[in-house]
Amino acid sequence: MNSKRRISFQLYRTLHILWKLRMGTLGSLIVVFACCVAIFASFIAPHNPYEGEITKRLMPPFWIEGGTKDHILGTDQVGRDLLTRIIFGSRVSLVVGFASVLISVTIGVFLGLISGYYGSIVDWIISSIVNIMLTFPFVLLALAVIAVVGPSFQNMLVVLGLTSWPFYTRVVRAEVLKWKELDFVEAARAMGMKSNRILFSQIFPNILNSVLVLSSLQVARFIILEAFLSFLGLGVQPPTPSWGGMLGDARVYMLTSWWLATFPGLAIFVATFGISLMGDGIRDFFDPHLRYQFLSSNLERG
Repeated sequence: MNSKRRISFQLYRTLHILWKLRMGTLGSLIVVFACCVAIFASFIAPHNPYEGEITKRLMPPFWIEGGTKDHILGTDQVGRDLLTRIIFGSRVSLVVGFASVLISVTIGVFLGLISGYYGSIVDWIISSIVNIMLTFPFVLLALAVIAVVGPSFQNMLVVLGLTSWPFYTRVVRAEVLKWKELDFVEAARAMGMKSNRILFSQIFPNILNSVLVLSSLQVARFIILEAFLSFLGLGVQPPTPSWGGMLGDARVYMLTSWWLATFPGLAIFVATFGISLMGDGIRDFFDPHLRYQFLSSNLERG
């Protein structure tokens, strides 16, 4: 009886680990596919995203009566091909997501390393700025800044990056405070290693896991926020295709032309879902306990 339970437990554990790793792989494939679509949009898209025929406005998808295979997902309110605009809209969402994260990671990680390692007045100043910025709701802060500087693609990208770095600073600072007290860091100091080298060669590699996982969540968050801002008219301006802008244009036609909102919304869901799965995969990949379970279960099975 005990042997059967042991085998059942090992089988469940192995399937659980494989499932988690597989979902991370699935998320990575979705992200790679989305990036390829964005990069090669000019070659993949069947039509021009800016040109439409008013005589073909609000055509349904091809499988519904009145639709044609020339416009697989139908057309919008001015006769532009919906599939083409979704394909080109992926460029805006992915660029905003990854570029904004790159800006916030660069600032937040650097300040977090300095704040956590050096402490003293430097830590107090940086922590005070972080606490003040985190006092304001992030979405409201971004809305307020964009309302002041004006809505545009460049402004939205910069504002999202410059208002989100405190999240990284707080996480990195906490990690540095933990790692800098360990024996291998003390040994590096005793050997005369410079502080900047200790930070970037000894401490930073150990906190990279936390930074990558947080970044994956932030990319998904920024894609949703870009869609929200464009939906309100504070993000990418027409006629540039963006998923949020397409949702905003579809409000008037929600009941009569459901495809105008459904397919851009589905694109947002798939992109953020894939990025979230990829983030889980990154976390699992760097988790030594999970990797040990995976290897030990394979050894026992072999």
